Order: sequence, then C-alpha cells, then structure tokens
Amino acid sequence: MPNSPVSEHKSRARAVLAVTLALFLAALVGEFVIPDHRLAGGAVDPSSDSAQVARNIAQIAPQADPNLFIVVSSPARITDERVAAVGRELTTRLGEIDGVTGVNSTWTVPLAALRSADQTSGLVIAHIRGDEGAQDRVLADVRSRLPTVDSDIDVRIGGPVAVRAQVQSTVESDLIKAELIALPLMFVVLLIVFGGLTAALLPIAVGVFSIVCTNALLKVLSHIADVSVFSQNLTTAVGLGLAVDYALLMVRRFREEYAAHGDVAVAVRATSASAGRTVLFSAATITAVLVVLLIFPMYFLRSFAYAGVVVVAISTLVVLICLPAAFELLGGRIAATKSVAARRDRTYWATGTRRVLRHPRLFALGTTVVLLGLAIPFGSVAYGTVDDRQLPPGAEIRATHDILRTEFESSALPIANLVIPANSDPAEVGALAGGLARIEGVAAVAPPPLLTDPRTTSIPVASTLLVTASKDIEPASIQGQAVVADIQRIARGHDILVGGEIATLLDTKAVIGRIAPIAIVAVLLVALVAVFLLTGSIVLAAVSVLVNGLSLTATLGAIVWIFQDGHLSGMLGFTPTGAIDTTLPILVICIAFGLSMDYGVFVLARLTEERRAGVPHDEAIVNAIARTGGIVTSAAIILTIVLVAIGTSQVAAMKMLGIGVALAALVDASIVRLVLVPATLGTLGEATWWSPRVLRRLSASFSFAEHEVGEAPGSPTPTDAALETKATA
Repeated sequence: MPNSPVSEHKSRARAVLAVTLALFLAALVGEFVIPDHRLAGGAVDPSSDSAQVARNIAQIAPQADPNLFIVVSSPARITDERVAAVGRELTTRLGEIDGVTGVNSTWTVPLAALRSADQTSGLVIAHIRGDEGAQDRVLADVRSRLPTVDSDIDVRIGGPVAVRAQVQSTVESDLIKAELIALPLMFVVLLIVFGGLTAALLPIAVGVFSIVCTNALLKVLSHIADVSVFSQNLTTAVGLGLAVDYALLMVRRFREEYAAHGDVAVAVRATSASAGRTVLFSAATITAVLVVLLIFPMYFLRSFAYAGVVVVAISTLVVLICLPAAFELLGGRIAATKSVAARRDRTYWATGTRRVLRHPRLFALGTTVVLLGLAIPFGSVAYGTVDDRQLPPGAEIRATHDILRTEFESSALPIANLVIPANSDPAEVGALAGGLARIEGVAAVAPPPLLTDPRTTSIPVASTLLVTASKDIEPASIQGQAVVADIQRIARGHDILVGGEIATLLDTKAVIGRIAPIAIVAVLLVALVAVFLLTGSIVLAAVSVLVNGLSLTATLGAIVWIFQDGHLSGMLGFTPTGAIDTTLPILVICIAFGLSMDYGVFVLARLTEERRAGVPHDEAIVNAIARTGGIVTSAAIILTIVLVAIGTSQVAAMKMLGIGVALAALVDASIVRLVLVPATLGTLGEATWWSPRVLRRLSASFSFAEHEVGEAPGSPTPTDAALETKATA
C-alpha cells in the first residue's frame, strides 16, 4: 500500500533533520580535533613600508626592534648582586632559546633606556622571530625557563608578542562566558515572544548549529590563510542574531498560514514561498555587504568577511531547509499561539505609527536632530594603535607595561627605524641623517657604525638608522605622529623606508583612508540596489540608504564619546587612551549596516506588498509597521543581548565592537525603523514610489516582495477604536 503524501513529507523531514544532526556532530568533533591556527594580529597591511622594514630589521638587526620585554624589579635596586644575577641569568637563558635573537639587558649593555629612573627596575629585551604561531610557541618556551627568584624580586613579561598572546587567550575565554550569558537570556525572551517551548527552542538550535559549523570551518581555513581569532565574536553575534531574525519571520508566517489553511503541508509551502524568499534576499544583501571587507589587505578585517559569509550562508540554509522540516514534524506544537496577544501587539505598533503619521514632518525633523546630535563626537575622532591598555588593569602583561610607562623614559627608545640598503653611498646616508636631525622634535639620529669612519666609501651590508624623539614627546601622541610623518617624508626623498610602531599606525591610517571610501561606496551601492530591487522605487532606496547612513554616523559618534573620550569607562571597565583602533569604525560600519539592512528588508518587503495590493500609502505604512514592528523589535532585543554579552569582554576592542554594534541595532530598530522611516515616508507621500519607467520595468522582473510578512496584503489593521472595543469586551 503506497504511503500517503503526509507520511512521505514526514519521512523526508526526518531524513533532513537526521542529516543535519550528523553534520552538527561532525562539526562538533572538528571543534575539538582540528588544531586552531587562528591569530590575534592582522591589523597591519603586510605590503606597507613599515611592515617591510619590520621584516628586514628582524633579519639584519633584531635588537633594534625588540618584541619581548622582561622587567626585573626589586626594592634592593638593580645593582644588588642578587638582582644582577637574576638579570644576567635571564639574558643567558633567552639567548639559548631557538627563535630568540637580539637579546640585551641593562646588565650587559649600559643603556639608560634599559633601567628605570629610580634604578629599581631593569629591562631584558629580545626579538622573537617567525609568524604569530611560531612566536606563541617560543613565548611559551620563554615562560617555562623563567628562573625562580627571591620574594623581593619580581620578574614580569611584556612586549607586543606577550600582549597579543594574552589578548588571544582572553578573547577565547570571554567568548565562552558571553555565550553562557546570552543563551539563557535569549531563551527567556524567546519564550515570551513565541509563547511556547518548542517554537522558542528553534532559533537557539539554528544559532548553535551555525556557530559550531562556522567555527569548525574557520579552523580549517586557518590552515591555509591567516584568520583572526576575533572573528569568533562575529560568528556568535551574527549566528545567533540571524537565527532569531529568520526563525521569528518563518515561525510567525507559518502560524499565520496554518491558521488560514489548517493544513501543515500547505502552510509549510506557503511559508517557504513567501517568508523564505525574504530570508534569502536578506541573506544575499548581508553577504554582499560583508564581502566588501575583503578589499582590505589586513587579515583582521578580511577574517570578519570569512566568518560573516560562512555563518550567514549556514544560518540561511538551516532556516530554509531544516525549519520547514521541523514544521512538518512539529506543526501542531509550533502553530500554537496566543492570537489575541498577537492582535494587541499589531494594534500597539499601528497606534504608534498613526501618531507619527499625524505629524510626519515634526517626527522626521526631531529624530534627525537627535541622530545628528549623537553623531557630533565623531567629528573629533582620533585613531591610534591597540596596545596593552585594551587588557584589564589586573592583567599580568598590563602591569608590566604600566611599569614601562611610568618608570622608564619612552623617549630613550627609537621613535622610528630606517633600513639602509647594502652598498649605500655614505654621503647620501649622511645627508639623510642630517635632514632627520633637523626635524623639530627629533633628539638624536644614530647612523650605521661604518658611517662614522671617514675612510668608508660604501656601506657593504644592510644596516639600521635609529631616530629618537625629544623627552617631552609621547611617541603615540598627535605630536609624535607628526614627527614620524616628517621622518617618512624626508626618507621617501632618499628612497628609504621607515618602520616602527608609529610608522605602522600612519601606514595603517593611510591604507584605510585610501580604501575606506571605496568600501563605503560599495556598501551604499549594495544597499541602494537591494532596496530598489525589493521595492521598485528609487526614492525609497535613496531614503533607506540615507537613514541607515545617519543611524550609523550617530552610532560612531556614540562610540567616540564612550570609548575615545572615556565617559563611561568606569561603568564599563576599560581604560580610555584618547583614541580608537584604526580598523574598528570600518568594521562597525559593515557589520551594523548589514544587520540594519536585515531589519529594513522585513519592513520594506511588507510595505511593498501592501502597496502592490492597492492599499493607500499611509495605510500601507501603518500595516507594514504593525506586522513587522514586533519582529524587528524582538530581534533587536535578542541581538542586543548577544552583543552586550560580547561587550562584557575584558578586552577593550571587543567591548567596543560588541557595545558599538548593539547601539547600532537598538537605534536602527527603534528611532530609525519605527519613527524616522515612517515619518519620512509620510512626508514624501506618493512621491515615495517614484522611479523612471526603465527602472520600473527592471524591478518588475525581480518581484521579491509578494506576501512576505504577516497576513494577506490589504487585510485591515486594528484601529485604536477596535482596541478599545476589545479591551471593553
């Protein structure tokens, strides 16, 4: 006897879920089995002048660019025989470790830069060769060889290599804590939103599956390309965020279709054909925005593109394939809903939207002024390097660098390094050194040793030229950056490259300044084309891009006010440095813009659907907000929970990213999507739908918005009077 269609559907659904479970288990095993080669650096353009200088110095003069510091401190002073013995032993042990070069210390080289002003701390410096993975392995070896010392002697490790290693381990442990915080809170909110246990578990299942599979794939990718450990945070945020967004849309639509037809199979097909297309369109748009990050040469930014594209693709596939299968098997449980509460929810949003549309110009002007006010601090943004101060004050590496900042003279170390090629003309090198010495703020220029010999006619080997700044100039300050910029200008006239921490910062700012406008234009074009294809209106597309841009600028202003100026540093637990990392604004722009497009697609798809059904303009706005306001708000609340959980990280850069994107999500889902957008559309009236005839014909072939969200188009939205009648009843 042949199986019934219902039985066949359920058999296919079981097979789909069984394959999905097998893939999940394989990815989970991969998480523990595949070696993790993800790295904590990647904010530097590898083709920049400063990166090339760093590679050259590591070969010819590693002592000129130390990346490992060991501070030996004691009240007995560094001249005490016990302290000196520890310092000498450390120097000897470091020199014996494979991969460590350029070892010097205050006990072997009498340099003022290697001892504190009060003579209670001495410094051992070295250079660890290799890429970040090799450096981490050597650093572990260094730690294992630290000598046992008396109780009144402290030995502390620091330097860029140690900072990066501690940041990496801290980010990994903080992410686990963030997930443990976010998942229970998400579950509580989803229980409230869905009103049922089964439906509430679906988004969490989709999110966990997406995160585990993406992390496993990123581990594999880390074996063939540089991948940043920070990309794990995007995987968690986007994986859980999109799982909730898309599951909310699919479950609500399934419930509505089931209520209308009373048949699970029909409801599943209708849901996939309508809400499923919205999910696919939204995912394609977010992916296109995140792909823009690939045009940057820094693997820190490129890694977020890898993670974002993979997690969006996996989340979308699971939602479009596995959720319909779950609907087939659990249709009755998932369809259970509180219809009265759903109607009251729609009435709430409808009432608020009608209030906005009574005075659209006033609301549009008011929200614009608020957003512009939030954006003002971004006009004074200052970019800097990420250093040890992104770690909490109690961290071991942070304590080491606090000693270096307060007890050692920063001006004693070079502010810039220059590599002099082999066979250089001594006269030309001397002219370069003389030009550098005349720069205001430069205290000394240390030329190659052979240059001081008048008999030298050629410098036979590549060597370094070190530039030291005046004592009153902090290297990372605006004044210090200006000094290095002058050094770069003069050196380029002699075809000489400049390196060092500040030169790296200036090179990074230059490459981002050169590429960021292209990236921003690409993001805006993606948004413009996406909204036009969705709605068929060039005006609506332009409005969407403008309000998203305004929302993002306001978010960036809030980030500068909080993190650069440090206004909430005590409450949030970070140390303001007067600058923000150079790469973070472009990262926030791409991630936040992509997520805001997700919310925009939900609203505009419904708005276009209502309009194509012949609903008058203002009523179409009311219906669109009424039937998507709950979805957008619920999704934004849950995404904010995830992002704020990530923002609890002890690493300031992750705190900035999590809280920054959370602010963007809240602003977009509240002020922009529910007030500014309807107010602007109400002000424009019928002009909202204008497009040239040629473009209208083009968009007609991309009919994405057809019964996308909510009930059938044109169905009435409860009025205020209706709500009062229901309440009385």
